[in-house]
Amino acid sequence: MLETANTLELKIKETLLAFAALTEADWTHKPNPMKWSRKEILGHLIDSAQNNIQRVVRAQQTNDLHIVYNQNHWVRANHYQGYEITELQLIWYYTNRQFCHLLRQVPVELYQQTLNMGSVAAPDFWTMQTVAKDYILHMEHHLKQIFLNLG
Repeated sequence: MLETANTLELKIKETLLAFAALTEADWTHKPNPMKWSRKEILGHLIDSAQNNIQRVVRAQQTNDLHIVYNQNHWVRANHYQGYEITELQLIWYYTNRQFCHLLRQVPVELYQQTLNMGSVAAPDFWTMQTVAKDYILHMEHHLKQIFLNLG
């Protein structure tokens, strides 16, 4: 988890600097009404970090944890489009810093605690360590969407 935390920390520092290349128009543009804007994608990454923080904290207390996360509901409920972009970037940055700090605190003997990342009807069990590593891949996927088609 220490390596994962270090990788995540480097990624968020690099990305925060890269955000400067985007204008307010870049952040708020929606390709169509059914697609997320860059602000909403960044908000989704905040939601994802918050949910993963919950998972890692709670999985340390119990095995086979299941937390339901409906990403579209969270983005709509948080109305990220209405945020000032600087504030949204700072929330994203500090939420991810919190996740890094948490990952560094997880005792090695708990890395293999399992979480149900599927549904109750169709469980899909992942270890806490896999959830943390996958979060970085998930973030990189969405950051590519944010930085796509600039210039």
